[in-house]
Amino acid sequence: MSLPARPIRALIALTGVAAVCACSSTHPTATVVVTPADFARHIDSLYAATGNTNRQTFLTYLEYAPAFGATPTVVRLSPGGVEQIWKGYVWEDVAGPDSTSVLIAYSDATVAMGLFLLQSNNQASGVGLLVDSVLTTVTTSTFSITSGAPHGTCTLATGLTNPALVTAEQNFTCEPETFTIAADLHVPGVLNGDSATTENLTLSIPQAAGIRLQN
Repeated sequence: MSLPARPIRALIALTGVAAVCACSSTHPTATVVVTPADFARHIDSLYAATGNTNRQTFLTYLEYAPAFGATPTVVRLSPGGVEQIWKGYVWEDVAGPDSTSVLIAYSDATVAMGLFLLQSNNQASGVGLLVDSVLTTVTTSTFSITSGAPHGTCTLATGLTNPALVTAEQNFTCEPETFTIAADLHVPGVLNGDSATTENLTLSIPQAAGIRLQN
């Protein structure tokens, strides 16, 4: 078996969903989210708080890497020409000869905005931008996620309720892994509130800590 790739591909196919924000002033800020396990439990609570399928799927894929102990990577974006410093995670799912690699990034502790890059068998498969719970898909982008040699082992954090994480722990082995990401994204301006425009976002991350899940 492999991780549930269908939901993330379903995300790529869906657009125009009504916005349902799970944001709240009671959610912890980035300054109090200290360890990967802390952040995973925080994302787990956001997952439980929303009934929106797009947002649930995005949060599940965001939860995988910190739940297994990965540290976040700084992701610098400049929507509208204004630099924003986001954080993100990288993970790889390997099932026999097939592999799926994901870079998933978020704007703040409430995950008000998000970005994912999905690569299947070393081929770019899709890009998505999430604003609250509205997904915008992107087809005119190029990117690569290159993995290094896995090393060591990683275990699942305690106190998580997302059933996808329980399934992953029961069916997969986890190893820390390092990734290199390069991307040239041509995206609608939804991150700066102007979806009628198109802008170019580039990413160059020479070393990103992540995880490799294999059954």
